[in-house]
Amino acid sequence: MRLTKKVHKKALLLMARKSTSKAVEALKYLKRELERISDEATTDCYNEYEQIAGWCAYLETKIDLPCKCKVGQKEGLLTGFDTNKDGSSLLAVIKVDMNEYKVAPETVSILNKKTSKYLEAFKEWL
Repeated sequence: MRLTKKVHKKALLLMARKSTSKAVEALKYLKRELERISDEATTDCYNEYEQIAGWCAYLETKIDLPCKCKVGQKEGLLTGFDTNKDGSSLLAVIKVDMNEYKVAPETVSILNKKTSKYLEAFKEWL
């Protein structure tokens, strides 16, 4: 599992604030937490289409929607999740400047730190 830039940045901040061993422990804990979320989201999913549908349902139940988010430099409102027509990709449904868009969830950052871990887990899972 590769670490996203956001997770890597958190680890670097921890290393700057704490001893290296505590930072490594925190990073291992964070990685385990993201793996636990991934396992929970894809339980009983047998192929990639079921896994995407599992993530879609899981994220909609775990994230308090609608919630504030950022896409690039623009702030918007994350209103939900959907899949593309053939069910092979997850899409984030966002509103920016009164317009609704379906975008790749990898481009979205949730501003609420308590629920952002769920979307981060999806990004790690990719």
